[in-house]
Amino acid sequence: MSDFDDIMAEADADIFEELGELATVSDGSIPASTWERRVVIDKDLSLILNGEMTVIGTVVTINNPPAGIDNEWQVIIASGRNAGTYVLRQLIERDNWVGRWAATVEAAEVV
Repeated sequence: MSDFDDIMAEADADIFEELGELATVSDGSIPASTWERRVVIDKDLSLILNGEMTVIGTVVTINNPPAGIDNEWQVIIASGRNAGTYVLRQLIERDNWVGRWAATVEAAEVV
């Protein structure tokens, strides 16, 4: 069982209520494609992708990703410690209502 499986076995809405931040998820190219979701940001996580160990600057764990979500959707956190715009680049793993995505930070608030 992977670490992700362990996390998902224990995951429920409480994780996002306690740790998550409210974010807007959108694809600017599709009208009316904006949802509010809870997200958790992990900025220093090493994962095995494409058979190689790669350090990803940001991983976004998001509850209830919209159906049909694809790469390059934006997750926007307006304020707080993780404020900024994150672009989802690659789905790492998904378990029902929770998805983990490799992301890049397009714009971040300087604190």
